[in-house]
Amino acid sequence: MDLTALSVFTLLLLLKHQAGLTHVVPVNCTEPDGATCDWYSTCENVYGPRNCTGEENYAINYGEKYCKKYDLTYHWFSAKGQAWIDKVRKCLQVALVPTLGAGLSCEEVKRIAFRSHPGCYADNGLCDLLFTDWLKILYTVRQAFGDEFIETLTSALQSVARCVRF
Repeated sequence: MDLTALSVFTLLLLLKHQAGLTHVVPVNCTEPDGATCDWYSTCENVYGPRNCTGEENYAINYGEKYCKKYDLTYHWFSAKGQAWIDKVRKCLQVALVPTLGAGLSCEEVKRIAFRSHPGCYADNGLCDLLFTDWLKILYTVRQAFGDEFIETLTSALQSVARCVRF
């Protein structure tokens, strides 16, 4: 390791220590492209809160789970619906980037994630989708109404409210 590389490495360690970060988070995690659902297991689950198990593990039990459900139903959607899925996938991942290495609790990450849903859905074209795409969305996430009923219902109502125009 040359002197410049050693200096950069030392500076990174110092910044990490001063910021209270538990990990230096790789660029592929801090700048998700939203192309796949793997981000939840390779980034949020690794660099997010520690010891999240079972239902408290948003990354795996909600984020990745429903991302993969959209992958399975992707071909059912119109071209506009598919574009919406792609944009929302990226938006939801980007919304969680600040939680990486931040030392947050499982519950805090889950709260941040659910708060990002309405904006990611509505701001990426939910309101302009075909009615048939809306039905396909409901079908795709139907199990979420059992997994996280209150959070899912709240996100759904807030998303729809952003579509109501007076």
